[in-house]
Amino acid sequence: MYLIIDNTKNLDKAYMTPLLIKILNKLFIHYLVLSEVSDVDEVICNTHQYNIEGIIISGGPLCLSKDSISDTNKNLLVLNHFKDTPILGICFGFQVMSYFYGSSIEQMLNEKKNLYKIKLINTEKSQLFKNITNNKLIVFQSHKDFVKYCPKDFIITSIDPNDNVIQAIESTKLNRYGVQFHPEGLKHSEIVIKNFINICRLNKYKT
Repeated sequence: MYLIIDNTKNLDKAYMTPLLIKILNKLFIHYLVLSEVSDVDEVICNTHQYNIEGIIISGGPLCLSKDSISDTNKNLLVLNHFKDTPILGICFGFQVMSYFYGSSIEQMLNEKKNLYKIKLINTEKSQLFKNITNNKLIVFQSHKDFVKYCPKDFIITSIDPNDNVIQAIESTKLNRYGVQFHPEGLKHSEIVIKNFINICRLNKYKT
């Protein structure tokens, strides 16, 4: 089973996270969507009842640069508790993960909301970008904040070539992966989600 930590505030009216759910359905992935802190608490208290293979922390409308950190409690609980479980942070989820591991989050001068070309780096060490032969990838972005620097024990695996804003980080040591963009937003970027599923499956066989 996979956990989706939902940060949309209203999943029924959201756009990106339902696309993520659609991809998981297409891949026949069994998942549980957790939208409230109480939902996360319940799973943590009864972890033995679940066979949790991987966790995805979704995007959402919150901004760490101006909203209360208490709004991210369910995400921090998951990052702290599931130390051996691979976790993928998407957009806001990526920012929360970066903050949790020691980075800082700052507000952008202008909101990014469109298609952008990102540059893949350290591809020989990347698990998220496996089987992508081109070092440039068109992705969908929608965010007002950005991760200022790479946290300890992570490597940067993608940047925006126009402003050098970090677009992806990975830590095989910590089993943590994050992308600023929305891989669920475009057909060809779904490979990032599929690669994460493979990471989780390989991790399952190791443990």
